[in-house]
Amino acid sequence: MNASTSPLVSIMVPTYRGAAFIAETIASVLRQSLSDFELWIVDDASPDRTPDIVGAITDPRVHYLRNASNLGPTKNWNRCLALARGKYYKLLPHDDLLAPNCLSEQVRVLETDHAQRI
Repeated sequence: MNASTSPLVSIMVPTYRGAAFIAETIASVLRQSLSDFELWIVDDASPDRTPDIVGAITDPRVHYLRNASNLGPTKNWNRCLALARGKYYKLLPHDDLLAPNCLSEQVRVLETDHAQRI
C-alpha cells in the first residue's frame, strides 16, 4: 500500500488506560495473514504508558492519535471511524486479540457475499 491508495481494511482501536493490553493487541494485528490494512490506535487521553508502548512500534501501517482531552467512549469510537480509509472497517477493543487468519477470513466472506449479490 502506498500513500495514494487506501488499505483494504482499517482496524480501529479506541483505547483508554489500555497499557496493560495494547502491545498484545497490536502484535495480534501485525501477525495477520492479510497484510493490506492500516491500524489506528486512538488514545482517549490515557494517563498511563499507552503513548510510550505504541510509540515503540515502527510498522508503517500503525498510526497513533492521542486526544487532547478525554472524549468518552462514544466520541472516541466515532473519531476512530472518521479516520478509517479502508473498504472495510474493524473496531477492535484494546484488550482483544485477533487470530492470525481473522482478517483474511472476514474479507473472504464479505467479498464472496458481495460477489453473490451482483
